[in-house]
Amino acid sequence: MPRFPRWRRSVTVAARLGGPVCLAVLSALFAATPASAGATGPAVVTLPVVTSVSPPVGPPGGGTTVTIAGQYLSGAVAVVFGDVTASSFTVDGDGSLTAVSPPHAGGTVDVRVTTAAGTSAASSAGQFTYALTGASPPPPASASGYDLVGSDGGVFVFPQGRSSGFYGSLPGLGTAVSDIVGMVSSPGGGGYFLVGADGGVFAFGDAPFLGSLPGSGVRVDDVVGIAATPSGGGYWVVAADGTVYAFGAAGSDGSVSGSPSPVSAIAATGDGGGYWIVTRNGSVYCFGDAGYFGSLTGSGLVPAHPVVGLVPTADAQGYWLIGSDGGIFAFGDAPFVGSLPGLGVTVGDVVGAVPPTG
Repeated sequence: MPRFPRWRRSVTVAARLGGPVCLAVLSALFAATPASAGATGPAVVTLPVVTSVSPPVGPPGGGTTVTIAGQYLSGAVAVVFGDVTASSFTVDGDGSLTAVSPPHAGGTVDVRVTTAAGTSAASSAGQFTYALTGASPPPPASASGYDLVGSDGGVFVFPQGRSSGFYGSLPGLGTAVSDIVGMVSSPGGGGYFLVGADGGVFAFGDAPFLGSLPGSGVRVDDVVGIAATPSGGGYWVVAADGTVYAFGAAGSDGSVSGSPSPVSAIAATGDGGGYWIVTRNGSVYCFGDAGYFGSLTGSGLVPAHPVVGLVPTADAQGYWLIGSDGGIFAFGDAPFVGSLPGLGVTVGDVVGAVPPTG
C-alpha cells in the first residue's frame, strides 16, 4: 500500500518542551499566495480553505461540535456537511470556526465553507464521517495469539494455522520499504496500522487513516511505535526519545523522560485511559490506567536482542514483550503460545506485534 499523501497537514502533536507535555495544533495552510495586482488591475478574490475537521467522525443524528481549521474563514456565511447546512456555526477567527453537524445519512462527506468570495474546494483534509459512534466499542481481541511485523512490512500470524488476523502486508502489495517500526490493531478488530520511522502510516483492513507526520509537514526519523484509541477517533505515535505525537481524538497521558535505554514501542489500554511504553532493554513504563505486571529489567534480565514491542492481553492483566528475533516474554496472565526461535526461524528484523484481530 503506498504511503498516504503528504498534503494531509493537520495533526495534534503532543510535544515535550523541556518539562510538561503540552498540546499544539500544527496546521499547514495550502491556499496559494495571490498574485499582486497592479494599481489598475482587478481585485484579488481569495476563496476560503478547509485544512482539517476535528473530530472527523460523529453520529448520523448530528449534534457533534466540530472545529474546522483553515484560512480565510472569517467571513463565513454558511457551512455545509455534504449537501446539508450545519445546524449552527460560530466564526472563531480567520483560521478557525466551530460548527454543529446536522443530521445526515451514514458515510463520509465533504465539509465546505462559503464566504462572500465563494465556497471552499472539497478535499480529503476536510471530510467528516457519519458513523454509529455511540455504539459500544467492540470487545477486545482474544488472547489466543499474536501477529508479528517485519521492517519490510511483512506480517506473520501466530499460532500457526490461525485463519483470521491477516489483512495484508506491504510485500504482498509489491511495496518495497525497510523502515517499518511498529504495528497496532484497528479499533474494529478487522485490520491494523503499520508505521514507519518517519511517522508515515499504512492502514490495512478496516483501520482508518487519521493522519501522519509526513502528511503534517513534521520531519523526524526516530518514530518507533503506534497505538490506537479504542473509539477509532485517534492514535498515538511515539519517538525513541519518549515524545508522544497524538492524532485525531487521542490525548496524551505523559511521556518517558530520562530513560537510559531508547523507547521502542507504545500500547494502549482497552478503554483508552492509558498506555504502556517499553524500552529496548525491556523496561516498562505505565501511564493513566495501564497496570504494571513486570519487566525484564525488573527481573534482572538482560535481553540478547532488543525488545521492540509490547502486546497487552484482552483483560489488560498481563502483556507480552517481543524481541527483534521474534522471542517472546510473557508477564501477568499472558500465556506463551510460540515464538520464531521456537520454530527454528532465525530473523533479526521483527519490529512489533499486535494481538489477534479475529
